[in-house]
Amino acid sequence: MRGDDDRLCAFHFDTRVGFWRRIGRGLPPGTRLGGSPAAVTSIQDELRGVHVAPVFSRGADGQLFEDAWDGSRRSWTSHGAPNNGSILLTPAVGAYRRGAATFDEVYAFCWGRDLSGLDVLYRFRRNGQLWALA
Repeated sequence: MRGDDDRLCAFHFDTRVGFWRRIGRGLPPGTRLGGSPAAVTSIQDELRGVHVAPVFSRGADGQLFEDAWDGSRRSWTSHGAPNNGSILLTPAVGAYRRGAATFDEVYAFCWGRDLSGLDVLYRFRRNGQLWALA
């Protein structure tokens, strides 16, 4: 979730003490969150061969950021903005697997504005680092 200080935070249930704990996840590099985050769970990452829980958010600078936790560390990745525009609203994210032997495809769909001022829907494909009009 987005905290009052525009930082990403998460909650997890601590079974040792029987209550929820808030965990600060920090800020994207060089900016703050510009909207609420959207998450996809248990995604297989083809580069590291582990399951991660990526969280996508729009930065206040109009770029798409991803915060991923792989079970031992978290890291922010900037996916930038579409070549011909910027992101205006919180992304919606989804994932699917084409077959048992393939890796998950992760997509973020983002309402944005192109350079001519038109509102458009962008699609970002994480597994190929590709931006396109949806």
